[in-house]
Amino acid sequence: MSVEQARYEHGAELEALMATLASALFGPEDSPVSSEDNSPVTSEDDVAVFHSTECDNRCAWARLYEDRDDREYIRTMGVDVRTFEELLIPFSARWYEEPIPWADHAVPEGEAQMDPDDPAGSLGLVLHWLCSTMHDSTLERLFAISPRAYAQSLRRGINSLLAVLKHHPSARIRWPTREEIFHEYSMSIEQKYPELKKAFGFSVGFNLPISIPGEYDVEETYYNERADRYYYRNIFTFAPDGTILDVVLMIPGGRDDGSRSVEGFYEKLLEKTPAGYRLISDSGFPSQSKRLRSQILAPIQQRSQLPEPPRTLSRIKTFNEQVVSTRQVTDWTKHIILDSFERLREPMSLDSAKEQLEALQMASRLHQFRWRLAQTERAKATYQSVWDENQLPELDLDQKALYEIQPPCHVRLYYQQQYRLTY
Repeated sequence: MSVEQARYEHGAELEALMATLASALFGPEDSPVSSEDNSPVTSEDDVAVFHSTECDNRCAWARLYEDRDDREYIRTMGVDVRTFEELLIPFSARWYEEPIPWADHAVPEGEAQMDPDDPAGSLGLVLHWLCSTMHDSTLERLFAISPRAYAQSLRRGINSLLAVLKHHPSARIRWPTREEIFHEYSMSIEQKYPELKKAFGFSVGFNLPISIPGEYDVEETYYNERADRYYYRNIFTFAPDGTILDVVLMIPGGRDDGSRSVEGFYEKLLEKTPAGYRLISDSGFPSQSKRLRSQILAPIQQRSQLPEPPRTLSRIKTFNEQVVSTRQVTDWTKHIILDSFERLREPMSLDSAKEQLEALQMASRLHQFRWRLAQTERAKATYQSVWDENQLPELDLDQKALYEIQPPCHVRLYYQQQYRLTY
């Protein structure tokens, strides 16, 4: 049984039990489900989540969606209003074609449902889930839907969004096919770093944490810290403009754990890259052959034996400093992705590999989609202002344990400030 189906059935059982208790305690006429004026009776927690005034009784999601504020959209869903609407058009078409999960289950009368004709609500729910670390029950209240409707809408929305992003031209992740593009990328790097000739992009390890139950106490007892082996390493390749050229996903538990993707990446670098062009990489990049190493620029290790002539040594030192300096580009882009799509920060349990793979695919393609649409200086400035607010201190994400990085969820903070959310 999948996680979503278990959540769905648990929600149905809980709602049926509450209805039975209400009928037994209050009787059919005095049930707290409805009052004399047929308005829903809310608890103190509901009032905290859906803080309303006499002139505005919309749920939190409806207020956000209808206010159409770029900064609020970026902060809660990772995209501005224009990008959301551009994405909603193909999403809606796909959403109506997508079958409703577990539609054969009986639905109790009067249960709060996601509007069957509301693809915008489903897209908003998926983006809220991807951009936050909030619990399912909190998202249910923000969207004013039951656990059953939440499970249905989230699964239907994820399926629809993945299908749209895989085929949308603006969301595609593709290796350059023309030498003119390689030249354009390399010149933009060479203008700032003159020693890095014909370098067209940056490859970097993108480590994400894995949760292994039952081992934390042992590690704390014997080692005083969580073992750093509990990561899975992905490889992202970025262009100088911040877009993604290639992604190698190595989700644990797969048949080959990403080895086929790595081989495909090597093939692109060796066979589909014009002669002389190279990638800048961190020192931990796997290079298996002499030819492959010749196409990768990496920092010189401290233990490496360097030539003695002062002029040569000085040039090597300058080269090394410039290679290290380019990591600012990759660190900045990694921060943007992690700070926007915070669901990636949650340690992945070994039984949720499929869910984590979907989150990574959506995050990487959404990054492409929004960045290609944000071509005006004003749009980029709006994104940057929100990202600056969410920015973490500079950290080497390949060296620091992501278990120790627990920033407050910026989506949660937004609703705390706007709607006095408490939980």
